[in-house]
Amino acid sequence: MDKTSWAAAMFESPLEWCRVCKEWVALDQTVEECKRQHCCREGECPMMALLVAHRRREEAASKRGLPLR
Repeated sequence: MDKTSWAAAMFESPLEWCRVCKEWVALDQTVEECKRQHCCREGECPMMALLVAHRRREEAASKRGLPLR
């Protein structure tokens, strides 16, 4: 089993590999939570766009009463 399928099998949250902290990052958290967990410095988050996009999709789905997955 490769890295991607192993990580996806362990978590329900969508995951993305972060090139800064060299770890898998769950996209169902806020940018602030991600920074705290992975000890990123201000302004270096390559995941920010993905985290924000995922949060917006979750909010839109909840407003329409749709399941998140």
